[in-house]
Amino acid sequence: MSLISEPIGWSRSIAKSKSRVILFAVMHFAVLFFALWLLFDQISLKQQLTNITFQDFLISSSLILFIGGFYPCLYLYAIYRLLMINKLNDD
Repeated sequence: MSLISEPIGWSRSIAKSKSRVILFAVMHFAVLFFALWLLFDQISLKQQLTNITFQDFLISSSLILFIGGFYPCLYLYAIYRLLMINKLNDD
């Protein structure tokens, strides 16, 4: 099942319940933070940056966090809300 061939089935499989949406959001942020940590580690090794911390790096990459984290999570929540509205209208 893919998003292109069957979008409603894909949406139902991803956003069936609020707990699934929260689980996917947490997993998405975990992968994003891990990728940012690996990027910070590589940059600090190559540039010899000792006075920048990971928190400073996260603050400077806030646009990446919004586009890569919050935006997809809000999209999943919108799919969940639309599925619930659709389910209420069908009943």
